[in-house]
Amino acid sequence: MGTDASIPFDKLSIGRNLAYNLTVNGIHTYYVLAGMTPVLVHNSCPVAARLTSSADAPKVYSQTVHMDKNGRFRIDVENQNPGKLGAKIHLQPMGWGASGKYYYHQDAGKWISEGGEELAPKIARQVPQSALNKAYQYLGITRP
Repeated sequence: MGTDASIPFDKLSIGRNLAYNLTVNGIHTYYVLAGMTPVLVHNSCPVAARLTSSADAPKVYSQTVHMDKNGRFRIDVENQNPGKLGAKIHLQPMGWGASGKYYYHQDAGKWISEGGEELAPKIARQVPQSALNKAYQYLGITRP
């Protein structure tokens, strides 16, 4: 847990295949069976929440830029491919019974989960604008 895993490929196959996208509401990671093999998968960020960071922004898988003073949530940035579409700002609820992950949709100004659920307005109002500003600054882009 917490380490990189190398996946060796011994055969490249190019062609058309039928594929399905699966989203499980309220669960970020879960197992599916590939034949008899359990495979850990995760929901992805909604397309509308993906940003293009500056090419010189740091490469990070998840970096906390704000921690709620009462420990209810934190704001993280993800930027695995600086300069390319895919950077994200997300809110991670914390504490007893907390679950889910909400991505910031800059066009709507809302926090949305992988399953399309909106973060409760009561919690969303508690996110300081300075936290969003810091996240955009970390990604090397200007907040709209």
